[in-house]
Amino acid sequence: MRKNMKSKKLISLASAMFMISAISVDAHSGRTDSSGGHKDNKNKSGLGSYHYHCGGHPAHLHTNGCPYNGSSNNSSSSSSSNNSSKSSSSESSINSEEKIKQEVKTKAYNAGYEDGYKGNTQYIDYSGSYTDLYEEKYNEGFYIGEKKLNSEKELANKKGYDIGIKGENSESKLYENEVLQQSFVLGYSTGISEYKEKKSNEYTNLGLENGKKDIDNFDINTIEEEFREVYIENFNKGQEELSNHYKENGYKFAFTQEEYKSPNYDKEKYNNWYKEGYESGVENLKKLKDTAYNDGYDGSYKVPEGMGDVEDIYSKYNLKGKADAKKDSTEKLAVGAGVVVAGVFGFGYFKSKKKKEL
Repeated sequence: MRKNMKSKKLISLASAMFMISAISVDAHSGRTDSSGGHKDNKNKSGLGSYHYHCGGHPAHLHTNGCPYNGSSNNSSSSSSSNNSSKSSSSESSINSEEKIKQEVKTKAYNAGYEDGYKGNTQYIDYSGSYTDLYEEKYNEGFYIGEKKLNSEKELANKKGYDIGIKGENSESKLYENEVLQQSFVLGYSTGISEYKEKKSNEYTNLGLENGKKDIDNFDINTIEEEFREVYIENFNKGQEELSNHYKENGYKFAFTQEEYKSPNYDKEKYNNWYKEGYESGVENLKKLKDTAYNDGYDGSYKVPEGMGDVEDIYSKYNLKGKADAKKDSTEKLAVGAGVVVAGVFGFGYFKSKKKKEL
């Protein structure tokens, strides 16, 4: 009996040791090759001379793919998925921030460009995020818009000037941008003013020249209506200069004290102007003689100014006045005291008579 119990204990101990060995062998992978397995020449695993330990798993065999690969892949995939999720979340956060920055930059640039191009005052009205970035892009846009506006202003001004200097009308609004329209209007105003001044001078000279040359067959309808008055006014000035020429000739002839003779010019109006000058000369000649005689009679000598070279005539009648004054003075002295009053009346009568004879 005791012997049987001892045998049972030995059998139990051997079984336990066998199981421990099996577990140890089963769990140990040993060194594996590139396929994830190794040789087992002693067949300790009970699986033959070669078995697998894919990924450190217990010894096993497989012919259609490792049964543990799925689990390993799932674990790897899960890990990869987690890493990818973290990476994606990080990238998404970065992209979201960049998107906000881009929106701020676009908004700022457009606002600045609009203010600059419209000629508005440079003014930043923004209280959102990235204010420094907003200000930077606003100023950049404003500069570009203002630069473009100034460039287009020059072109608009020149366009207006070119239309105005040709005397063409420009009543329609050519630009939606008010600054450009104002620049165009300013250029047109300068051009049309220069055009009108040029035309006014042109028709002033033409009218004056035609008037002096007596070109009276010029077709005034060939002149723009607003400049016709300029031409007519200066044509009349030219005619006045021409008439003065003929009047002066007639006036000078009067001072020769010869009898009037018609000059027989080719145009009747020239003869009329000449005669008008002659008649004016005759009238002034009489005034000159009277003045010279009276000055001489009073003992003075002063040739009138503005009557031309008339000193010879003045001198002649001044001497005559002096001679009559001397003669009258001698007659007075010869008369007695009782005849003084009569002598005074006689002097007045004589002087009047002398003046009438001039």
